[in-house]
Amino acid sequence: CRQVELRDGPDRRRDLLQRLRDHARLRRHHSGTRQQQRKRLVLGRRWRLLRRRGFLRRGRVVGKLVADMTLRDTVEDDLQTFFLHQLDSEASKMVGFVPRPQEDFLLHWKKTSATARTKRKTVVVGGHVAGYVGSFDRSDKREVGYWLGRDFWNNGIATRALSEFLIDESERPLYARVAKRNPGSIRVLDKCGFIVDGSDRYSNRAGEEIEEFIFRLDKAAHAKHQ
Repeated sequence: CRQVELRDGPDRRRDLLQRLRDHARLRRHHSGTRQQQRKRLVLGRRWRLLRRRGFLRRGRVVGKLVADMTLRDTVEDDLQTFFLHQLDSEASKMVGFVPRPQEDFLLHWKKTSATARTKRKTVVVGGHVAGYVGSFDRSDKREVGYWLGRDFWNNGIATRALSEFLIDESERPLYARVAKRNPGSIRVLDKCGFIVDGSDRYSNRAGEEIEEFIFRLDKAAHAKHQ
């Protein structure tokens, strides 16, 4: 701050005003500096997190490069990651799902995987387990479902994973159920050629009533979107 010697008479007011302006300018300068420091700190933390999780390669964010996504057979070691994904309160609330304790989760997974008609594939991105996609029978209909960890949302990974899975799962028509409050999953189904076939509602294990869309994929629709 520039030092201003206060004088007597008419010049005193001008000196005070100048001093106030200098003080205000200095405060704006330091405020901007602190904001820039906070911004750099936040960006640095995000950068390190992405790099630690394998999303950064050669200076690019590969989370947005769905070419790094692959499907493989699910192995038992993947289940721990799937269990942690379903504990995410935001994700569970969006799909209307009540998280299961670990023992119940593993028991349910093994029970639903016991039939030969159940197909499941693990979604892998940059060497990391991102989630799974699968198909199963319910009420005489063939259905498809998928779940990705929240770190892998909004990158086109779910659309790519489902599209590749539908090449192997050739049975048509194929159905999918999605909560009406889950716009991300609705967009994925729409991009993969599914159309709204109806709606339904059910009560989850917490007694909450969930409204959902029923989507259907026909053979011609899938061929058009390939």
